[in-house]
Amino acid sequence: MFNAKINPDLLSAHALQGLGADRTVLVVDDSALQRKMVSSMLNGAGYTVLEADCAEAALDLCQKSMPMFIISDWMMPGMTGIEFCKTVKSMAGGEFTYFTLLTSKREKDEVALGLDSGADDFLTKPVTPTELFARLRAGARITEMQSALRDQNDQIRQTLIQLQAAYDLIEQDLQQARYIQRRLIPQKSQNFGAAKVDLFLNPCGHVGGDLVGMFSPNDTVLGFYCIDVSGHGISSALMAAQISGYFSQSYLDQNIAIHSQNGEFNLRPTSQVAQILNDRLIATLGVMEYFTMVYGAFDQRTGVLELVQAGHPHPILLRQGQSPHVLGAGGLPIGLIAGSTYTPFSVQLRPGDRVILYSDGLIETDTPDHILGTQWLCDTIKKLADDMDGQSFLHALHDAAVTARGKGVTLADDISMAMLHYLPS
Repeated sequence: MFNAKINPDLLSAHALQGLGADRTVLVVDDSALQRKMVSSMLNGAGYTVLEADCAEAALDLCQKSMPMFIISDWMMPGMTGIEFCKTVKSMAGGEFTYFTLLTSKREKDEVALGLDSGADDFLTKPVTPTELFARLRAGARITEMQSALRDQNDQIRQTLIQLQAAYDLIEQDLQQARYIQRRLIPQKSQNFGAAKVDLFLNPCGHVGGDLVGMFSPNDTVLGFYCIDVSGHGISSALMAAQISGYFSQSYLDQNIAIHSQNGEFNLRPTSQVAQILNDRLIATLGVMEYFTMVYGAFDQRTGVLELVQAGHPHPILLRQGQSPHVLGAGGLPIGLIAGSTYTPFSVQLRPGDRVILYSDGLIETDTPDHILGTQWLCDTIKKLADDMDGQSFLHALHDAAVTARGKGVTLADDISMAMLHYLPS
């Protein structure tokens, strides 16, 4: 029972220790005497006390302003304390109310029922001030932690909203960058009289560092290339875009592979093109990327194809009725070592011959023990029909590479290809 001889000053100081600013307690009990006893203790300790003689009246108070603490009798006419607790917990929303059931029940099953209803604590009758204030201080610590957690969750939620907005902007930029990068290849297939060039480019992400292209300064010669910039993502894509400008198909006077002589445009030697690119990249401060390349210059009059290989996978020559033949001997990548020199090689094409350039994304995987390799590529090419058109041929190679990786394995690198088909009339 309530001990009126307790020093109220000491009681107040001890009861309020560790409590936050909100010290409102709603006491719900159909017994006026029980409410009086508990309310007297709370008032004497400096709490703001609200009283209700039934759960229904208490709900009206909660709807106006949800208190921080509720002490409710378990057994009441009408709505019981258990039902009242469930209702309060369902209507509390983001606010946390510390709900204490006041009961004479001590059985474990009854306590479990109260906890299942959402009760946070229990007080057994008769209530003593020491236990009452200890329970309230424990509740205050929990409510403060709940409030801090709610504030942190709000901050996290706001941060996630900001991150989502930033991601959406980046996604829009990347989509635009992907569109621009695809525009670097205005034509995927083009006839140049006695020859036809087909191009294929599939970045593994929004944008990539692979680049393919073709150009012709006059009616007799043409150039085509396949390039793979080191790394992945935006920085590689920016470098690829810069290199694309060096091989402009629209502005021949800006194309480093083309020179003007006596007012006529013609192709530079392939080794000179590689050296110019290497010198430019080495001289560019702050650029850490390098790239591999195969660049070919084809003379339609003679059928001679001159190639320079700079660290790129070996080109493959396809002759009707023969097995695929690997060309080239390697060479250093562009932009890796200052003063590098590049040795070209030539191949005499026959009518119907094809030469395929491709990036390592076609034959390599992200699993070191499962590299497809050049031999796999040659074996795959053998299975393709000789009369397939260029685009169908390149797409078939790409699809075969995807299938060979197995289900659920995503591409870890860009795949690009360029194919020259010699078709003299």
